[in-house]
Amino acid sequence: MKYILPYIILVLVGFSCKKSKHPCEGKYTHSYTTISSSFDSYLFKENSYWVYRNDSTTEIDSQRVVSTINTQIGSGGGSSCGSAYAEKYQMQIECSFNNQHFNYNIIGSSLYKQTFVPGNYEAYIFSNAESFTSGNGVQLLETIPSMNLNGNSIQHIKKVRVDLPAYDIIYYFANGVGVIKWEVLQGTSILESWSIKSWEVVL
Repeated sequence: MKYILPYIILVLVGFSCKKSKHPCEGKYTHSYTTISSSFDSYLFKENSYWVYRNDSTTEIDSQRVVSTINTQIGSGGGSSCGSAYAEKYQMQIECSFNNQHFNYNIIGSSLYKQTFVPGNYEAYIFSNAESFTSGNGVQLLETIPSMNLNGNSIQHIKKVRVDLPAYDIIYYFANGVGVIKWEVLQGTSILESWSIKSWEVVL
């Protein structure tokens, strides 16, 4: 009997340990999304700049990358039984027109614009993947072989429409240059239009 009792105790202890097994055991998943190589020609560094001219008023606006941050976003643990992170490249932009500033954030194969006036919001505006990721109010309208803007011949342009609550914007993107033109729309009317005049980028 003195040998049976310790054995019973060991069995009970082992059984209680099995019952306390962590609910996430064997279910952990970890993911890390890097920036798509399709955005290599959009990772502009500090001191890159663009000069735009208003197509109607001829006013000039210049935009400059004043700083960049390469970091990661995401979360882990908790009830999700895993973690998910993504690389994020942020370009902080200063504008001479109205002294405004905003951020371009590249995550995965998507470009977001984060503005602070009149309110702080971030909107998905572009994907440079071969298979364009439409959604969230963003649509690829067409691919344009070339455009001539203020004496600049620019090739391989993607024309994208972004639907926002107060108005819509049509952006024109070119690899190695960035935004070459944008149009602000109210319904079918163009409220303002800006085209690139000159630029110098650091990659």
